[in-house]
Amino acid sequence: MSAMCDRSLMTTYQRVKNVVSSGGFTSPPPLEAVSQLKRAFEAVANGNPSVGLKASHGVVVATGNRLGALYGAHIPHFVTAIDKHIGAAFSGLCPDYRLLVKRANQTASDYRYAHKEPIGVPQLMNGVGTFMLEYIQPGGTRPFGASMLICGSHQKDYYIPLQAVAQGVNAKECNIFLADQYKADLRIEEAAPLAVRCLKKAFGNALTGVTVEVGICMASRFQVQKPTTVAELMAKWA
Repeated sequence: MSAMCDRSLMTTYQRVKNVVSSGGFTSPPPLEAVSQLKRAFEAVANGNPSVGLKASHGVVVATGNRLGALYGAHIPHFVTAIDKHIGAAFSGLCPDYRLLVKRANQTASDYRYAHKEPIGVPQLMNGVGTFMLEYIQPGGTRPFGASMLICGSHQKDYYIPLQAVAQGVNAKECNIFLADQYKADLRIEEAAPLAVRCLKKAFGNALTGVTVEVGICMASRFQVQKPTTVAELMAKWA
C-alpha cells in the first residue's frame, strides 16, 4: 500500500449503537423497538467471532464459524470483498449480513459511477450505517442482527481508525488479548497469525471443526485468502 493511503478499520455496529445510545431517532422509539435493538445487539455479541487488525502496511480481517458440518461444500462466505480495495467480515446473523453486503456493494458501485473514483472506507461505513438506521425508521421491520467489520484503503480518512478490534462471542476476552498482544508496527506476516490466535481464544482455545476465513488489504487491494493459505496459518499458530 502506498504511503499516501491510510488503512482504516471500522464497524457499522458501532455507528448504529452510538446513535441509539445518544437518542438519534427521528421520534422516541417505543419499548418494543428498544427490546428489538437489545436482541439485535445480543445476536452480534453471541454470533461468530470476527477480528480486525491494522498492520504497518495493510489490514487483516478474520472470522471463524462451525457451520461447515451443516452446509458442506455450500457454506456461505463470512469474509467478503466489497470493492477492489475494501472488504468486510461480520459477526451475527448470516442472512442479515448478506443483505448488508448487497447494500455495501451497491453503495460502492454508485459512488464509483458518480465520482469516477473508488469509495473511501469512511463513506462506505457511513452509507451502510445510515441504511441500517433508516431501515427501522418506518416501523414494522426489526433491526439488523449483524455487525460488519469493514476494512480497506483510501486517500482521506475523516474518522479515527480502530487499531485492533474483536466482536462476536467472547469479544471481551478477545479484546483483552489484543490489548496485550497488539503492536502498531506489526507487519502483515505477524498480524494474520495474531488474528488466528485471537479466533482460537474466542472458541475456547480450540479451532477443531472451525472454518476460518481471512481477508487482507495490501497495496490498495483486498483479497480473501485461499483455504490452503489459511490452513497453513492454522497449522502453525492454532
